[in-house]
Amino acid sequence: MQCFWSPDEFEKYCSDVEHTAAWGGQLELRALTQVLLLPMEVIQADSPPIQIGEEFDSEPVTLIYMRHAYGLGEHYNSVEQLKDPANAEDS
Repeated sequence: MQCFWSPDEFEKYCSDVEHTAAWGGQLELRALTQVLLLPMEVIQADSPPIQIGEEFDSEPVTLIYMRHAYGLGEHYNSVEQLKDPANAEDS
């Protein structure tokens, strides 16, 4: 696979994602699955869920993709399944 960014362009991109309102996307999610060795499931309205990192055999991290929910544009949020308060352990 050939890289089309120069090292300076790549550094600027990483800095923008870290320090500005620029968001990462599916490419960054794929990289995270590789670093964390965890699969991810991305749930979005009007589309089937997307599975990333299926090669890892563990419970996936669940994200929701929100296309128009924030003034800054597209956004991912992590979520977890609701717990039944009657069965939840005290923490």
